[in-house]
Amino acid sequence: MTRKLGTLTAAVVGSHPDDVAFVVDDGRGRTVEHRAGDTVPLASAIKVVVPPGRLRPGRRVG
Repeated sequence: MTRKLGTLTAAVVGSHPDDVAFVVDDGRGRTVEHRAGDTVPLASAIKVVVPPGRLRPGRRVG
């Protein structure tokens, strides 16, 4: 787990521990989870973070 991810996780969980549930996978085998097995209203099933400069406007992705 990166230091930034750990800091963000602590801030979100620390201030609203009963209001959030998540699993974060960095694609390198490192994950962070909080209430991962709980049933909660779904806000988003997946978010893909693309590093800056990796995509070009107008170029097809896929």
